[in-house]
Amino acid sequence: MVRGALLAALAACGSSTSLPVDARCNPLGAGACLAPWPSSAFEVDDPATVTGRRLAIPEDAIPRGVRAEAIDPRLWNALDGFSPTSPIVVEFPGGVSDLGLPAADNMDPSLARDSPTVILDLTTTQRVAHWAELGDDDTTLVLHPAARLELGHRYAVAITSRVVASDGSDLPISPGFRALLSDRRTDHALLEAMRGRIDEVFDAFDEAGVTEDLVLAWDFTVASEASLHADLVTARERVIETLATHPSLFKVTETETAQVRTLTGTLDAPLALSNGGEPRVNTRLVRDEAGQPAIQGLYRVPFAAVIPKCATARAPVVLWGHAPFRDGSDTLGVEATQLASALCAVLVGLELRGRSSSDVPAVERAIADLGNAGELDVIVQGVVDHATLIRALPAILGATPTQIFYAGPSAAIAALPELARAAIVDPVEPRSLFVPAFQAYTPIDAVIVRALVESRWDRVQPTALPHPVLVQARAGETTSWLARTFALPLVDPASTPWGVRTVRAPHTGSGVVLDLRLATLREFFTSGQIASGPPM
Repeated sequence: MVRGALLAALAACGSSTSLPVDARCNPLGAGACLAPWPSSAFEVDDPATVTGRRLAIPEDAIPRGVRAEAIDPRLWNALDGFSPTSPIVVEFPGGVSDLGLPAADNMDPSLARDSPTVILDLTTTQRVAHWAELGDDDTTLVLHPAARLELGHRYAVAITSRVVASDGSDLPISPGFRALLSDRRTDHALLEAMRGRIDEVFDAFDEAGVTEDLVLAWDFTVASEASLHADLVTARERVIETLATHPSLFKVTETETAQVRTLTGTLDAPLALSNGGEPRVNTRLVRDEAGQPAIQGLYRVPFAAVIPKCATARAPVVLWGHAPFRDGSDTLGVEATQLASALCAVLVGLELRGRSSSDVPAVERAIADLGNAGELDVIVQGVVDHATLIRALPAILGATPTQIFYAGPSAAIAALPELARAAIVDPVEPRSLFVPAFQAYTPIDAVIVRALVESRWDRVQPTALPHPVLVQARAGETTSWLARTFALPLVDPASTPWGVRTVRAPHTGSGVVLDLRLATLREFFTSGQIASGPPM
């Protein structure tokens, strides 16, 4: 039994029911209010949801940052579970050692029976590959699942006695977890609400072969697809309905060189944002009485297109996605122009609201004060703007494209059903851009705040990619995670990440001088696959 050896030691503990943890905080923790995170301590039963659960983060539990008053948790509590991409975070105030923890470059040990940390999918009874690291100080332990967790599933986490304190001694067991191990009742309402679930967690770890004593264990529920994607699905439906009766008008200015024609202009897109869609303070999704995104008329969205002289009237189109927190002017860059000429295809792009240069101030406001996190939901508008652009292409170009591809960093745009193929290019997370905004928090609260911020963007991330996709990227955690999540190949990574398939970049044949990056995109969009080339 995973708790058997501890029960005798705990039997001598007193019978006091007082738990030294604030009533609004996670009763299994011993420091930061929300840790361990995510946790069923912040869930309640709700038979009206797909998962049968709903988030219930208490008032004044979310870290305040620079805010003086409590932060309203309703933005997150509307969901029927936690984000599938959230890291798992726990705090040991006396310090924890990273000795023996599963590593990012080899997660096999995390699946072994003697792994010091365990993530168990209670829905499938399977262990979850992960890696672990310390946060910015040695009191914070962070577990990173190898890929996105399954929507609607319930998970359990175990920190076993194989994890030790920073000085090599045994880690302390929190008072709340001691109370669960010894079946001692407490005065903490959140702990007592968890009590009925913890025996299922213990039994699951027993059946999974976890034989080490538990220092800490808990469970949590991941949100369902219906809950997570409700805003995006509704916004898309209402945009398409609006365009059926109000076709998108556009204005274009054209310039020409010996090689290409360049179009710059604006198109009218259905708007679901306040403040006329302007990127300023408190611009967010407007909702109807049912809480669903509501169209507020039309607004003008800038776009740009590059048309090489070799492109025919029915040439394919490539949506060119800009780098995170930049803008649609990337469409007019050298690389985009070279790809357009190599494919004899039209390249067209626009700003992805929510992840553009104009959104940087909103992200900084949200990090410093999570009361502003509703401003992050403008990314829903950014995704549906691309659906508007696709529907306007026949009118803008004067012909219906034979195929539409995507090349860029956004998995949300890569999942648009109108696409034939997509290449996720350099999906890096420019986290260094926002480091100053996190300085208002303790190291563990900074990890949780980042998870709360990124969970707003997760709500547009797809559950699957409906057409051929590859990842062409620089090495990094984000690219490896995407490749594992969607079972995508990486093209010529600097090293082979754990659990990822790689392919070789093609030759630059046909007498066309291209670098390997452009040659890869050309071959993929032409044939739908990448043929293995010779060793580099």
